[in-house]
Amino acid sequence: MMIKDKPKEIVTERLCLRSIKDEDCEALCRLLTNEIVAKTYILPEFKSKDEEIRLFLHLKELSCVNSSFVYGIALNGEIIGLINDVDISGREIELGFAFHPDYHNQGYATETLKAAIKTLFDMGYNTVKTGAFEINLPSQRVMEKAGMTNLSETESVEYKGVTHNCLMFEINRI
Repeated sequence: MMIKDKPKEIVTERLCLRSIKDEDCEALCRLLTNEIVAKTYILPEFKSKDEEIRLFLHLKELSCVNSSFVYGIALNGEIIGLINDVDISGREIELGFAFHPDYHNQGYATETLKAAIKTLFDMGYNTVKTGAFEINLPSQRVMEKAGMTNLSETESVEYKGVTHNCLMFEINRI
């Protein structure tokens, strides 16, 4: 069985995971440059607005192709988060996700991750993985609420001059 094309949109009770549009530039750049987001979501050090725009355009392009699982997460039409593939290997995919802090602690991340997992299984993936820095307890709780299991394995990740232990979680299609 081949991996099926990703859906154009994934609609949940409150959110729409969709391709990124030109009019999302301001909201997505606000997310990508947020200091709180940058503590646990690996991002480049932006030296200029042009670098922010280049990353926005790259994500926009990736959100429109089937070879990448990249979606802007919209609430009432406005981008509040991002979910993206980190690595794809055969029928296994690793995801990353981030939400603007204004939308933390409202269940949006869990709602998004559950919908993404269901969609990926429907597409033909067998394993969905995610990782979180050891210090990022909220993301770990999101993964557990989405039915993922802590693999009790860590990877060392160098980010912004600090070595972080990254905990890996996964869920397998039954």
